Amino acid sequence: MATSPTAAAPPELERAPRDEFHALLEQRLQRPVAVREPLVLISQIQRSGGTLLSQLLDAHPQLHAHPHELHIGYPRDKRDWPRLDLSQAPERWFEALREAHVDRMLVGGYRKYARKWVQYEDERLETYPFLLIPSLQRALFERCVTSWPIGRQRDVLDAYMTSYFNAWIDNRNLYTGPKRWITGFSARLAIDAPNRERFFADYPDGRLVAIVREPRSWYGSALAYNADRYGNPEISLRLWAASAEAMIEAKRRFGDGVFLIAFERMLADTEGTMRALAEFLHIDFTPTLITPTFNGLSIKANSSFRVERSGVLDAPLRRHEGLPAEALETIDRLTDGLYDRVLALTG
Repeated sequence: MATSPTAAAPPELERAPRDEFHALLEQRLQRPVAVREPLVLISQIQRSGGTLLSQLLDAHPQLHAHPHELHIGYPRDKRDWPRLDLSQAPERWFEALREAHVDRMLVGGYRKYARKWVQYEDERLETYPFLLIPSLQRALFERCVTSWPIGRQRDVLDAYMTSYFNAWIDNRNLYTGPKRWITGFSARLAIDAPNRERFFADYPDGRLVAIVREPRSWYGSALAYNADRYGNPEISLRLWAASAEAMIEAKRRFGDGVFLIAFERMLADTEGTMRALAEFLHIDFTPTLITPTFNGLSIKANSSFRVERSGVLDAPLRRHEGLPAEALETIDRLTDGLYDRVLALTG
């Protein structure tokens, strides 16, 4: 059950000795679980199911599942695969990689909400606790990079992932295993070819997973999400096409390192899709793979439309209904044949 993070602490916690808190942190600092598995990067254009897929992977015992959108991009922002200067001091590496959501979510909890400006009067927004201690993460990172050999950017990324998952003190999945992968979703990161090249340079044993969504359905969702950003179908569908072309090129360039998923199949046949992905990743198929969760807790869809219940919904399959005829004509013109080309490559 999701809870509110705003309730005042009970008096007995207000009086608790500070050394109890420090003892808790010291346990994690002294006995971290090394998180050095390869990364499964989920990335494609927004509003295509990346959040859903990451939540379907959330509770799998063989995965370290990053619970939020992965924002380790540097030097600009989350759209860049990081480029670190290994001649700099470790604190510079941490500042480059650290994710702003950590501080915000410790205070306010996790809330993934696709509609930025529209909320229904009777709609209850769910908030989930996320107890990642920023000071502990920094201390863990510093301990890793000073005790491990650092000869390549991958070593720094391993230290960051270790610090992230161990500083997340209510992480229900830390000690299950053995682990096979880290999973993380970052919208649009893999659309640019240089990002894909740098990702696979750091993670030659990693995997890229991308989801293609039928363009009419995608545009209906994107328009509801942000009409100002996506209101022009000419501009928006060129973005969709760029993502689709990137999937085709990634599959050509990296072959078995890339797995493509059809969004519509993921909704209509969730079990079949996730069985195929589990086989691709060489992990066990478990019932957790067909139920979206956050840290093991049931969660509603991150939809541009009203959501009444948790679980996988099929309503997004009809998002194109109601689009004007001129928008549909533009979509068909700009995406002619491209969706089918990507669909032929999906697993």
